[in-house]
Amino acid sequence: LFALNCLPSTVCPQLTLERDPKLNIIELFSQIWGVGSERALALYIKGYRTLDDLRRRDNIGVVGVQPGGGGKDDLTRQQAIGLKYFDDLLKRIPRAEVEDIGRAVQVGSSELNAEAEAVVMGSYRRGKESSGDCDVLITLRDGGPFQGLLPELVRHLTQKGFLYDDLSLSTGDSEHQNEMYMGVCRTDPTKPF
Repeated sequence: LFALNCLPSTVCPQLTLERDPKLNIIELFSQIWGVGSERALALYIKGYRTLDDLRRRDNIGVVGVQPGGGGKDDLTRQQAIGLKYFDDLLKRIPRAEVEDIGRAVQVGSSELNAEAEAVVMGSYRRGKESSGDCDVLITLRDGGPFQGLLPELVRHLTQKGFLYDDLSLSTGDSEHQNEMYMGVCRTDPTKPF
């Protein structure tokens, strides 16, 4: 339990924090996908003050970039993707677009395996009008082995122009382990992000 009392004759710490530009910048950087508070503070200490400061780095998005050191090492590849799509990743996804994403994943899955079934979960399943992301569960109706289907599906949907950038892909070591992918997609390639 935390309580904060402000007396009329004192300065309220919460109001002071809201006015502190350093904390505002760290909070902004923490909104980049994959950037936590420690990385955000490190970016601030290195002299970054705006998202454009980070974007101006000529090597943002280079594969294999690791944190630390300065320059190209300031962001990982995934964080650079988070910066690239910063505004889009903060937007809510309308329900109709979540349905389009679910359909695209279902079609792509069944093109690879007729037994694949994709079901949209999360906020959509709970009936929300918009979602922060789109959670899709893929299973095989016949209970067959799933191992390797997800990386193949990611390649397939990338080749079809549905997936644009990968944030993470984890594959199980056996047919009983979950596989998980997070990435950036676009349901209508004729529209900008």
